[in-house]
Amino acid sequence: MIPDPTLRCYLGRDEAGSVTRRTVDFFRKRERPWVVLAPMKKDKMDESLAYDSLNTIARNFEEILKALDRLRQLDWFRRRSPIKTLELAVRETYAWTLFEILEVLRERAESEWTNYGRMRSREEGKESRTKSLSPK
Repeated sequence: MIPDPTLRCYLGRDEAGSVTRRTVDFFRKRERPWVVLAPMKKDKMDESLAYDSLNTIARNFEEILKALDRLRQLDWFRRRSPIKTLELAVRETYAWTLFEILEVLRERAESEWTNYGRMRSREEGKESRTKSLSPK
């Protein structure tokens, strides 16, 4: 099957504000319930989705901590310490989750840094060879 050149993959936001990958047919304009941001490569799109997911995780952990704080205000839980223990367990899980996700993102960024450094070195090498070959 030959891909249709009029179809492009874009990063957009749905009604809830989450980043999504969509395909647009420019000539027929079938899908439009979201805002088109810009054409992106799959790697950059995946990276953006990873950071969007990280943001969602952070918001949800904050909601859990707020709910635990509301429970602590109730008379039933004032005399007991399980809420504090639960809060510490949630914070520990949150820190561990962030650590694992950010470690993957750090490795990816380090790989990109290395690749761009190699490309820059090659370009600098080309420039220095061109300068040394040019007549004075």
